[in-house]
Amino acid sequence: ITMEFPIVPSYSSYAWKSLIVQGNGPFLVQISGLLDQNTSDPSDPKYRPKFCEINSLEFLFKSHLGAEMSKKLAYKSELDIRTDVSKTYFMALITLENIKLVGNSYSTINSLYTQTSALNKEGFAEAIAVANQADVVILSIGERRDQSGEAKSRSNLRLPGVQEELVKAIQATGKPVVVLINAGRPLIFNWTADQVPAILYTWWLGSEAGNAIADVLFGDYNPSGKLPMSFPREEGQIPMYYNHFNTGRPAPNETATNYVSAYIDLKNSPKFPFGYGLSYTTFNYSDLQLSKKVMKKNESITVSFTLTNTGKFDGEEVVQLYLKDQVGSVVRPVKELRDFQKVFLKAGTSQKITFTIDKEKLAFYNAKLEWAPEPGAFEVQLGASSADIRLKDSFDLIF
Repeated sequence: ITMEFPIVPSYSSYAWKSLIVQGNGPFLVQISGLLDQNTSDPSDPKYRPKFCEINSLEFLFKSHLGAEMSKKLAYKSELDIRTDVSKTYFMALITLENIKLVGNSYSTINSLYTQTSALNKEGFAEAIAVANQADVVILSIGERRDQSGEAKSRSNLRLPGVQEELVKAIQATGKPVVVLINAGRPLIFNWTADQVPAILYTWWLGSEAGNAIADVLFGDYNPSGKLPMSFPREEGQIPMYYNHFNTGRPAPNETATNYVSAYIDLKNSPKFPFGYGLSYTTFNYSDLQLSKKVMKKNESITVSFTLTNTGKFDGEEVVQLYLKDQVGSVVRPVKELRDFQKVFLKAGTSQKITFTIDKEKLAFYNAKLEWAPEPGAFEVQLGASSADIRLKDSFDLIF
C-alpha cells in the first residue's frame, strides 16, 4: 500500500517532515525530488535514490508497536530534509505490513524556527496564540546547525533573522518565559539578556541534549557550568578576553569616557564575563586568610576561605582563584585564572576551601622567554567569575 502526498515548501531551508504511524510492522518512507531514472520501484535491486543538492531520501523504519497497544499510541518519525522553494517534492509512505498512517505534518515544530531565521514573521501570530494558552513558555532560538562549525565564520553575531523580535512578542504576553539558545559561539542577544528572566545557553549538545536540558529545566539537576569565554555586548568589542593587558590610561569605572581607554558609546565590560554562570542556589564567600604575607621563591602560601550555600537548594559552585601581578619586567595581565575547584554543598551548609600558591602559579614568560616568577607584589582574588570577585588580599614574593 502506498500513500503519496506532495510537499510544497514556502521557503528554501532545512525543515522537518513528521509522520505518525500505527501498527507493528516495518514501513518505508521515501522523499523524492529526483529519483534514479532506471527504476522508481524501491523493491528493485537496481533502485538507488540520488543524494543531490535537492535531496532524494528513503528511510526504512520498524514500528515497535505491538497488537496490544491502544489506538491512541503511535510511532512518530521525524526526517530532516532540505527544500528549495522552487521545487515540489513528493513523500510516499509505503507500508510493507500492518501499518496505518495516523497523521503527517510538514515542518510543524520547526517551521517557526525556520521562518524566524530569515526575515519572515509569518508564524508570529500562531506562536503568540499558543503562548497565551500556556502556563510557561519555553522558547528555543539560536543558530542553525549549518551556521556554526568549520569554515562557518559570521561577521554578525546577533540572533539570526527576526528571532529576537519573536522573543519580544512572546515576552509581551506576560507569560513566564524561559529562553534556550542553541549556538556554537558566543552570540549577542542584549534585549533578551536584559528582559527575559531565565536563559539556558545550550550550545550544540550531543545525543543526550534533550534529557540534559529537561533535567535542568525541571530542576532535577542544579546547573553549575561557567562560561569558558567572554560574551561581548557588540561586535566592536572583539577581541574580548578577561586577562587583557593593562593600558596607560585604564578607565576607573564603566561610565568614565574622557581621555581613558574606553568606548564613548558602550561599556568596556562584556555582557557575560569569563567564568560566569548561575544556578538555582546562591553562595557566599567569607573569612579569607593567607598563611603568610611574604613568600620566598621556593616556598608556598596557603589561601583559605569559607564557602556557604545560602540558598534553598543543594548545589555546586565553581570557585575561581585569580592572581594579579602588580609589576613585571614585561606587561602583565590585569588578572589570570590560576586555579579553581568545583564544590558541592547542601543548602545551608559551609565548607573551608583551600588553595596553594607556589612559584609555578606566579611564573610567566619574561623577555628572554624564560618561564619563571619575578619578585614583587601580587593580589589574590577569589570569586564566582572573572568579574564577580568576592574576596581580595595581597602578598609579596621575595628572592
